[in-house]
Amino acid sequence: MQPDAKEKALLKKAPQAYRYLLQNVWPSLRRTDYTIEYDVQAFNVAKAREVIKTRPQKLSLQEMYLVAQTYPKGSAEFNNVFDIAVRMFPEDKLANLNAASAAIERGDKVSAEKYL
Repeated sequence: MQPDAKEKALLKKAPQAYRYLLQNVWPSLRRTDYTIEYDVQAFNVAKAREVIKTRPQKLSLQEMYLVAQTYPKGSAEFNNVFDIAVRMFPEDKLANLNAASAAIERGDKVSAEKYL
């Protein structure tokens, strides 16, 4: 007999028992518990400089700022890090402020206004 047919037969023969099983026994049988273990690699600024170019979504905002500090202030790479940071974290006020500041430094008032 198929499981659905068994349930229908039980419902017809013993409705109270069926309701009890449905509410108290079967939910616990359908429950699955998981334990997930993972290791987080140590942060490496040199590696992050490469990651920000290809997979910036893998970096936190703080890690992006650490990458920016490795470039000369005002350089194209420095400004690019802030542009990436504001794209990845558009709701973050600090990311917008830093992107606006970098835009002002390079004379791009239109972009700066967009971030403020």
